[in-house]
Amino acid sequence: MKINTKTKNTLKKILLCVLGVALIFGAFTLVSDYKSEELKTVHVSYHIGDLNNSGAPIENENAMYSDAFECAGLTITPAFDSQVEFKVAFYDSNGQFISLVPKTAVTTTYDVPDLATHARVVLTPKNTYENDDDKIGLIEKIELANDIEIKVFKDQLSYEKVDITADVALNGTYFTNSQTEGSPLVYDAEKEEFTVSTLIEVDDSSALLIKSTTPGQTYRYAILDSSENVIEVDYIKYDGEGMYKIDLPNDAHYVRIVMNISATYDAWLAK
Repeated sequence: MKINTKTKNTLKKILLCVLGVALIFGAFTLVSDYKSEELKTVHVSYHIGDLNNSGAPIENENAMYSDAFECAGLTITPAFDSQVEFKVAFYDSNGQFISLVPKTAVTTTYDVPDLATHARVVLTPKNTYENDDDKIGLIEKIELANDIEIKVFKDQLSYEKVDITADVALNGTYFTNSQTEGSPLVYDAEKEEFTVSTLIEVDDSSALLIKSTTPGQTYRYAILDSSENVIEVDYIKYDGEGMYKIDLPNDAHYVRIVMNISATYDAWLAK
């Protein structure tokens, strides 16, 4: 039986559609597999109790909190029929509390705070248990722990505090203009004024985090390569609390930070 031209064209269109769907599905699968390969599942131990608003353990027989675990890329996914709510506390590498995220019961990918390296999760049942005084027993403890899945990045960040007194100069603004925002900022190693500058080595680091201890200051910085050639210059206008993050390109070797003589700050390198 001969197939006429119209039928051939129709079959071609159907075949192209099928191939297109297959390609899209294949690409989606590859992306999904790639993303899943970036993450690992974390298994943690739990203790009966809760965490207060400062991230410290407190007594509560109707909740349980986990041991600390590395938290970059943290995503928590409840089971389909989960009967648990969860909140998360974040801490730095020294175990100092940073912040607490309130309870939720839905899949959550967390915006991990700067300098946070570890987290704890608190699990609370949505409904009280019908046992003595509604306490969480051994069976309930196992059930609640299995009600969520915790995933984090396979590659975790670490933070190294910078010794900002290691290379401090009391002269050299290294820029050809004052600290006026909006005006052109040009790096000039020969420019001298009575200010404070610090040269920070940033090899193998992904970011430099700055926390001012004198709010209201404006800092200037230059990202430099190994020959101290300029890669980027910019301002840091520090109006309040929190961190300022300088993302570093692969060829960054130094960051020169310039500030007023009265300005102070702390700095960390993200490795």
